[in-house]
This record gives sequence, structure tokens and C-alpha cells, in this order.
Amino acid sequence: MGKSVNKKDIQGMLLYGYKHLRYADYLLLRFAGDRKQSQQWLKTILPEVANGQESPTKYCYAIALGKSGLEKFDIEVNENEGFSRAFIEGMDTDHRNRILGDYVFNSPEQWRWGSRKHEPIDVLLVSFADSEDTLEKRLHQIKEGLKTYDLRMVHFVRSSRLDPKEHFGFADGISQPIIKGSGRKADKNDLLNAGEFIFGYPNEYQKMPHAPLHIGENGSYLVFRQLEQKVKAFWDYLLSQTSTQQDIQEAIYLGAKMVGRWPNGSPTTLTNDPDDTRYNQETSFRYHADLKGTGCPHGAHIRRTNPRDSVEGDPVQSLDAARKHRILRRGRAYGKPLSDTYDIEEMIKAPDESEPRGLNFICFNTDIERQFEFVQNTWCNNEKFDGLYEEVDPISGVMGNGKEVRKSYYKIPENPFRRRLKEVPPFVEVKGGGYFFFPGLSAIHRLIHNHY
Repeated sequence: MGKSVNKKDIQGMLLYGYKHLRYADYLLLRFAGDRKQSQQWLKTILPEVANGQESPTKYCYAIALGKSGLEKFDIEVNENEGFSRAFIEGMDTDHRNRILGDYVFNSPEQWRWGSRKHEPIDVLLVSFADSEDTLEKRLHQIKEGLKTYDLRMVHFVRSSRLDPKEHFGFADGISQPIIKGSGRKADKNDLLNAGEFIFGYPNEYQKMPHAPLHIGENGSYLVFRQLEQKVKAFWDYLLSQTSTQQDIQEAIYLGAKMVGRWPNGSPTTLTNDPDDTRYNQETSFRYHADLKGTGCPHGAHIRRTNPRDSVEGDPVQSLDAARKHRILRRGRAYGKPLSDTYDIEEMIKAPDESEPRGLNFICFNTDIERQFEFVQNTWCNNEKFDGLYEEVDPISGVMGNGKEVRKSYYKIPENPFRRRLKEVPPFVEVKGGGYFFFPGLSAIHRLIHNHY
């Protein structure tokens, strides 16, 4: 079973999604004052940072630090001190631009924050609340603290109210890994060793993950990507690919085959009925019985991001391989939904998009390269994934060579013939991103009191 994790020292956001706190702000900050002021600010914030034992009912905070933020406290951020190369170099490097698909329309040159040309992000502060009123009151208090201790807000994103569906209209956040030792139950293939997500515990290789010295224990690395979704373009394209170019039900079918789930959350590998809700919370399904992909195409978003038992010849070996590349997602949508009820017919009939909407993608992992970057590069952006050709993840993938982007194909196995969608355009654009260190509570105390 593995030892229990130290919930009292782990920030609660790592263990829980806080679904009951449906409102959230994401504040990207810069320490403008001296170290003493920065420490005083941390000291004022710390009491509101929930640990994994607490169940906040009205609000709480979570806090992560960028490389420059740690350096403010005279932490030497290098490999000798246990920090990973990905965290040290940051998300915006030539190599990472290429493997993550951050070029052309995703180029950091066009980001709103987080690129080499932007002001460094020292701190990510996430404020969760039970209502808009509570969130506004917390934001006012936070801003007062920024003035008092000389911090500057570099960027700000307010999330949408937390709903079961994401902006394209599909149920989201259903299948997540569960941390061993957290006290939560799960299917054995979703129950992962704590060291995949928290420093100080064995990972799936039965080894302790390489962690920052002195401040690593009970912390993690947090990946943040602000992803803008082209919802109207998504449904317009799918409608154009239907037999009559106006069949909404056929468009929903095509969208489900791209995602791998029906809008209600049921996996397409388990049911071909869009109204079947028996499986809408199902997480323990496999793909080995669907080797041809007639249920869930090989290139579907959820099959790429978690291939389960389908990427190796042997299902057991495949499950073991997939377990070593899982990430723990904690993202939330931002922007007003194209339809308040997430009704797809309303989305299709809506006027052209005018305001931005998307996902504040956040995930936790202890090895950024083996987990987050591997999933994006080797599974999502790989045009030859699982025997495919000239095809990337239709939701989050980018097909190109680092300098130019090509439109992808998308194959849907059907009987008797497969369907091949051509010139699939990108439906998601990166608007900012960064790698952060997500400290345990005792590590924050050490930063405040110079105990490192």
C-alpha cells in the first residue's frame, strides 16, 4: 500500500480539486521589494493556505514559486541543488517550443505572459472561494497585501464558475489518478505511488524522485498552461464534415470520436449511444477489446493522453508503461461559455466568438520531462502514435516541424470503411505558460525564516 502521505504538510490543492469552491482567481505575481518584504508577505498568506487535512468551506489559497521567486530567497536553483533541468530552463526554450508545439500560432512571442520577453513570474497564487462575493473580498484583501509588501501583479485570470463540462461541451475531469496513501479508493490502475506527484515518496519505479534539497519534501512541480479554446471553430468544422454539412447529431458523433467521450462523459469505447449515461463516471475501462478503434479511435484525445492497455502488445505491459506517464490535473475553465447550458446546438447556432474562453490547465508531477512533456510530445504531438500517420491529437496536438504547422488528418474506424477527416485545424492556442515549484507547508516556513 505504501506509507500514508503527510497531509498536514501538503498543500490541499495537490490532493483535492475543491469542487465545492466553485470560483477561483489565478494571480501571477512579481516580488518588487526586498527579501524581507517578500518573507513578510508569505507570512501573511500562509495561514490561508489550506493543507491536505483541512476542508475549507468558504475560501483558501494555494501558492507556487517560479525559479526567479525562489532566487528571491537566495535559493540556488540548479541541478546540484536537486532542481530539474526543465524547471531551471523554463517552458520557453527552443527545445521545449519544438516538443510542446509552441510555435507559429502557439509561439511564446504571442503569449500574454510567461515567455522570455515577459517579466518573470515569481509567484502563482490561486484563490478559491465558494461565491463570487467571497472571491471579490479575497481579491481586495490580496491587492492590499501586494501594496503593503511591494509585489506587482504581472497577469490575472479569473476562472469561470466550476461546471462539470469544459467549453467544447464535454464532461471533464472524470478520469484522474489517485495518490496511494491519501486515503482515497480507486481502480488499481488509477491508484499510483505518491512519488509520481509528491516529493519524498517512492514513485512507480519504486525509487525516490529527484527533488530539490532542503525544501522539496511534500512538494511537487506545477505546470500551468493558459489554453484558449476556439469553440465556435470546433463545432463549425465538425458540422462541415457531416454528410449534409448541417447534421448536428452527426457533428456531435464526430466530436465524441475526437474526444473519446460523449458529451455526457460516457466513453465511446463502452457505448455508441450518445444518451447512454450508465458509464458517464466510468474510469476503469480498457482499450484492448477495441484494438481496431471502432469504439474509441486510436487518435482520440483521451486515448492519447492515457492509452491504458493499448500502447504495447501486451496489455499488462501497456498498463504499466502508461502508469509511468500520468499527470494529476487541477485546471479550471476561464471565460463565459458559448452556451450557458453547454448545449451544443446553441453553440453551433451562436454568433461568432468575440470574447476569449479556455482552460487554465494545471497539472502536478515530480518529473516534468517524464510526465507532462512526454504526454504532450510523445503521445499528443506524435503523428505516428499507435500506428497512425499524419495525425495528432485533434484537441491539444500540433503537427509541424518547429517552424511551420500543417493541418492534421483524423481517422475514424467504421464498418465497413473508415472515415478520414481532412485539414483538421487547431482548436486550442497557448496564451501563456510556466513551470513552478509547489512547496509543502514546512518548506514555506523555511523560506520565511531562512531555515534552509
